[in-house]
Amino acid sequence: MAAAIVVAIVAIAAAVDSVVAIAAAVDSVVAIIELEMVMHVELIHSKQRKTKDRCNINREVQKK
Repeated sequence: MAAAIVVAIVAIAAAVDSVVAIAAAVDSVVAIIELEMVMHVELIHSKQRKTKDRCNINREVQKK
């Protein structure tokens, strides 16, 4: 009886540990997705700045 209780406690502890590991993995995936989103936004802003700079250069050339 006591052995069964110990085995049950160990099984519950292992299950909790598995849930914690899964939560950590999900958190890592979320962090990676957030990083990818930030990098994508930075890329878009960079392209917008380059386009704006090109337009400004073209305006300067046209004025001359």
